[in-house]
Amino acid sequence: MENVKAIIDHLKSGEKVTCPRCKKAILEPFGTTYDKAHSFSCPECNYEAHYTPAIDIE
Repeated sequence: MENVKAIIDHLKSGEKVTCPRCKKAILEPFGTTYDKAHSFSCPECNYEAHYTPAIDIE
């Protein structure tokens, strides 16, 4: 199974990623579009992949 960072990178680039847990469904963004989402979930088994963006404040 790929690590979560690799999965998120594929999703944000527009690729469709099959759920690494159930291997049945495509991970979907939570509440927004693929390029803006910070959370993705599987509609079949409720697997979730999250990331927190790094924000530099100067």
